[in-house]
Amino acid sequence: MALIIYMERINIMAGRRWTEDEVDYLEWYVLSREEHDLTQACKFLDRSYNAVRSKLAKLQKYNPNLQFKPKWSDADDSYILKYYQRFSYKTLARILGRSEKAIRDRIRKLGKRKILDLTIFHKDVVSLANQGIAVKDIAQKLGLHYNQVYYCLNKHQIPYKKREFRNQSNNLAWRNLNDMIFMRRT
Repeated sequence: MALIIYMERINIMAGRRWTEDEVDYLEWYVLSREEHDLTQACKFLDRSYNAVRSKLAKLQKYNPNLQFKPKWSDADDSYILKYYQRFSYKTLARILGRSEKAIRDRIRKLGKRKILDLTIFHKDVVSLANQGIAVKDIAQKLGLHYNQVYYCLNKHQIPYKKREFRNQSNNLAWRNLNDMIFMRRT
């Protein structure tokens, strides 16, 4: 009995069925808009964003021309080609309002590969190394990985400072403990 009541509640909570007019409006809205923002369609249809997005996903299975994804503009492509080596996928995605996967796929489609070449950062790396900054700190300042900076410095034979322990007091405690253990053994 409880199962039947639960099933009735689910059907009641599911809301109303989509009419042909609503489906036609949704298709027209997606096909006629340059910028794709479903909030206006949600207000007009008096439906939640998730309901409209879900219906649109179902419609796309039967009609491949009904694409909700905005098309890539020439400005987007030129921006990607200019900065794809310098910025991460995450940063580009945030700037262009896309997903990281979309950015990665677009870079590949444009015939480029995101191999980080440190020639862009070479002057910065050299100047920071000459200031006596450690490799890990250089990597953090430039937003690079430690291994990339380390490889660049060694490849170009640039002298760099090795990182020192910052808290000698913590090391002192460990040394004292180690000395006590050594003294017990002898």
